[in-house]
Amino acid sequence: MKPINHPPHTAVLAATLVTLSLLLGSIGVAHATAPNTNAQITSLFESSYAHEGAGRLDKALNATLKVLRLVPDHYVATYRAAWIYYSQGRFNDAVQYYQKAAALAPNALEPRLAMMLPLMASARFDEAAAIAHAVLKTNPANYLAGSRLAYIYFSLGRFSEAEAAYARVLALYPSDLEMMLGLAWSQTQLGKTAEARARFAYVLTLQSNNASAQAGIDALRTPRRR
Repeated sequence: MKPINHPPHTAVLAATLVTLSLLLGSIGVAHATAPNTNAQITSLFESSYAHEGAGRLDKALNATLKVLRLVPDHYVATYRAAWIYYSQGRFNDAVQYYQKAAALAPNALEPRLAMMLPLMASARFDEAAAIAHAVLKTNPANYLAGSRLAYIYFSLGRFSEAEAAYARVLALYPSDLEMMLGLAWSQTQLGKTAEARARFAYVLTLQSNNASAQAGIDALRTPRRR
């Protein structure tokens, strides 16, 4: 099982963010920039998204960092730099820029939830779990916080807690196959064979070629070594 990724940056989203960035610059703060600076920012964002779409992440990052040299407290550019660092596997840099984005937008969930991704990828599970708990304290139905916390527990081998966490999310999102599978694999690890088998089988009735569900069924056919 893999962590849930960022939603892809589509052309529509790119255009929306460019427009938003020019209007706001950072959350709640309008930047007084000269028209030629605004034109530079627009061009740099468009270049960044085009390079990312073509897989040229270094160039996408360079264009984004140029925006930050023009406007150091630009929220969208800061958040985007963090995402590109994460996409490059530069997890410490990603965390640093997500932290900067969170400081620029103190009430925003977006940078905090996104920060969980590089933390989880670099096995900094305690830090990621702390973010999830903080979000769930005020927003118990938050899907990303709940599902990622379940994954963290599973990754740490805390299968009882993973089972409970997956079950909580599944109760809110009953059609989510990933949560069904997470719950089934947690039950497999706990030796709850009947529950796990029934859940894997149910997933296969919905998606007959689901590799994870089939692997679960196969695993349950093999006696566990003591």
